[in-house]
Amino acid sequence: MAWMLQSAIAQHIPYVIGMNEEIGDKASIEFAVGFYAALGAGESIEFAYEFGCNAVELAGFPEHLTPVLKKKQ
Repeated sequence: MAWMLQSAIAQHIPYVIGMNEEIGDKASIEFAVGFYAALGAGESIEFAYEFGCNAVELAGFPEHLTPVLKKKQ
């Protein structure tokens, strides 16, 4: 259901980040910290997304594949 919403929203705005399954609080915080740190450093949204996923993995959480980036079609 969530992926359907992400796809629908992505038709109207350039990027949507959603989760393909439930993610723990600590993993989501790691993702957000990495994502926004990269954005704040002037990186692209795609780079920031990958950076956030890598931050989750490096912190030892198994949910590094849970965030999903959808781009406007």
